[in-house]
Amino acid sequence: MNKKIGKIIAVSTLALAITSTCTAAPMALGFGSKLAAKSAAKDYAQNIEDLVEATGDAYEENAESYPDNAKNNPNAPFEYVDTSVELGNNFLSGIFGLTRNYVNGK
Repeated sequence: MNKKIGKIIAVSTLALAITSTCTAAPMALGFGSKLAAKSAAKDYAQNIEDLVEATGDAYEENAESYPDNAKNNPNAPFEYVDTSVELGNNFLSGIFGLTRNYVNGK
């Protein structure tokens, strides 16, 4: 059950990243040259992919370690959810930061 929740969270995170990445092409039109736009879009997409991969791995690790952590630990459900929320917040912060830098041409 917990592994299923972790996978649902990971898939939702991936869907958000894909949606964000699909907006890269229209935003790239604001750059001066097509070459710079392509390079910036490629870097942005790679950064998003790296973020999704790292976040997905962290979610999976959290889900897989839950059963062992739950033994004789009444705080395990809270710790699991707290870690999941923290991972989600870090992911969103990363997405917003990468997008802000991309839009501002950094």
